[in-house]
Amino acid sequence: MLAVATPPHPPALAAPSPSNLDPATPTPTHIAFVTWPAVGHVTPMMDFALALLDAQPHTILSFLTSPDMVAFLDRAGHTRSEFGSRLRIIPTGSEALGDNPLDDEPMKLTEAAKGVDKNTSLLKTMRAATQIAVHFREVFPLLLADKPVADVPSAGAPVTSVVCNWMTFGIDQLVKAIAPSTKLFSFFDHSCFFSTRILGPRADGGLGGVAGLWAEYCTATGHVPDDKAELERQFGRRFGDDVYYIPGSDIVPIKDCEMSPQAPAYLLDIPITPSLLNIQGLVERSDAMLINTYGCVERHTLDFLEPSIKTPIVPIGPVMLGRVGAKEGGSAVTSFLDAQPAASTLYVSFGTLFRPNPEQLADMIETLLEEYDIPFVWTLGGQKSLTAELHSIDVGRVEAINRKLDAAVAAGKAHICNWVDQHAVLNHPNVGFFLSHGGWNSATETLLAGKPMILFPFFGDQLFTARVLEARGVATVINSSIDQPIVDFHASVTAALSLCKSDGADRLRQRARQLQLEVLAERSAAAKEGVWGRIAEILE
Repeated sequence: MLAVATPPHPPALAAPSPSNLDPATPTPTHIAFVTWPAVGHVTPMMDFALALLDAQPHTILSFLTSPDMVAFLDRAGHTRSEFGSRLRIIPTGSEALGDNPLDDEPMKLTEAAKGVDKNTSLLKTMRAATQIAVHFREVFPLLLADKPVADVPSAGAPVTSVVCNWMTFGIDQLVKAIAPSTKLFSFFDHSCFFSTRILGPRADGGLGGVAGLWAEYCTATGHVPDDKAELERQFGRRFGDDVYYIPGSDIVPIKDCEMSPQAPAYLLDIPITPSLLNIQGLVERSDAMLINTYGCVERHTLDFLEPSIKTPIVPIGPVMLGRVGAKEGGSAVTSFLDAQPAASTLYVSFGTLFRPNPEQLADMIETLLEEYDIPFVWTLGGQKSLTAELHSIDVGRVEAINRKLDAAVAAGKAHICNWVDQHAVLNHPNVGFFLSHGGWNSATETLLAGKPMILFPFFGDQLFTARVLEARGVATVINSSIDQPIVDFHASVTAALSLCKSDGADRLRQRARQLQLEVLAERSAAAKEGVWGRIAEILE
């Protein structure tokens, strides 16, 4: 169903149609990418954009993201000068627009967010996203008319296709209202398992079909469609014992109440149904849904979802380049890894947005330092220090942890830094395991490196990632629930870390290497040609 036979040169439509992805056609194609302004969302969209530019030399691409993410892309080296004016990075949104400039923003903060520092990474991201949505109303007509945008000159061709991150809001509606013939792609940067939770059938614990169900409910009961409280009461699911699963799958079912083990209270207080309606509306308006995954990892789920949503799905994992964040200056991390035994080192990174709660983080560090002789590299992801988040822990205990960390660093048993070239670290022969929050970008990169994972999920799609990789036999999962007794958390951490020193590590490593070969086979030239051919077919 998803594997489509592709002719050597997919047919192209007459100019100025965007379907001329065939390099044999000289007329340029201009595609706009609109991102959700966070590192974990911007990075895979830029990876796909660069892959597209690599494969299709007559494509021009306008990449719209927040000023902060433009700075990140530049700092992290995600962009490549050889594309010249074909890659146009356009800062979109402005602090001048305020905190909540959209009346219809589905993630508008509620009373629970009052008193929360507005400069936390999460709130800054949400604020930037609303500013992008407002500014896009001015930018899109300029792109359609091939006029300059801010300091970026005209492209030489009007925009005829838009790729929209799944978390953006209002972009798809505006595109179809102003230019109905514009081709629209929704971009999902997480597992298909998580996508199926959002879009799949209610009978299996999915959240799909909210708009239709709500319309039927209002007709039957006389409720008015703008009764948002009733909509949330009827169709919002977050804390109950309802179970989500894929029929016939080997992935462990997940209860609703388990899905956000470490989420801040103000995020859980945001009603879920407006976002569901927004995401499902985007998919319904899309000509295709792009998911950054592989058939060898999620074939059963992909085959289950596509007929459920009736929108073509293109797994784009085979063409993704797998670029990662900023490189640490010099070669300190490489020198540290070179000095360790083969497959002995634990690499630890929890991304840029989340950290374990203070008590759990303190226990994790102490367990690693005191109970296991495991060398480790720990990246801070922009934090001040490894113990900066231990603000509620006894000062004497924090000081003791810092002394032990300093001793481990001095003894060559630990390396702590802000950023690394994650691809290089994961592929180093002396790295044995990756302890991660379960971000999908890190997961797919680890699959490419053939390394097993220890996963500590926080929020969003991360527990879903954990369950997928656990089912594939390449990961073990720490119970990260914020409400569990610390003794239970400690037992879960020790069980996971003990794998690094047991026969279980060999089993996980063997399966990780097997899955790596399957992923690499799916990234063959023929598979990549199939992805581009499928997209060309959709654009015809």
